[in-house]
Amino acid sequence: MNKKITAYDDAMAIFKKSSVLLSEQQVDASITKLAARLNDDYSEKTPLVLCVMNGGLIATAKLVSKLTMPLQMDYIHATRYGDEVVGRKLNWIAEPKSSLKGRDVILVDDILDEGITLQSLVEFCRAEGAASVKAALLVKKNHDRCVAPEFGDYVGLEVPDKFIFGCGMDYKGFFRNLPAIYAVEDS
Repeated sequence: MNKKITAYDDAMAIFKKSSVLLSEQQVDASITKLAARLNDDYSEKTPLVLCVMNGGLIATAKLVSKLTMPLQMDYIHATRYGDEVVGRKLNWIAEPKSSLKGRDVILVDDILDEGITLQSLVEFCRAEGAASVKAALLVKKNHDRCVAPEFGDYVGLEVPDKFIFGCGMDYKGFFRNLPAIYAVEDS
């Protein structure tokens, strides 16, 4: 009997080949440190925090709950991945509703990998007239393929060049909700 492999089965097979790379406590501690830096740097400003959807949702929620300056929030959604594991052409899904003109913008995202999406988002914000654009990233992958390393202004954690998921990062749409960061062992 041929059993059809479902997306769920595929995701569970990957989960079984993975282990915790960074615990929930390590993730939370890094977000606390990121918040402290942002609180210092933006204490005299009113930034516009842009959550980079979908991956940045969890990092944004955790981070903004620790920010003490007055701020406004919106989101931006452009992706090269969708529910795939390999990036392709950038697909714009949603631009911010807020005006960026003259604003200090903080982009919050899950990961700086190759940097192609982040570079496009920064360029978009600048073209829309943002006074400044900085990126707060939960993790940065350690490798030499990043086209825009200068955009990692605030980085919580560095990770090896493995396939990772959890804390907003996914495997084909699954596992964004996990509180720890997992790495696939054979990646």
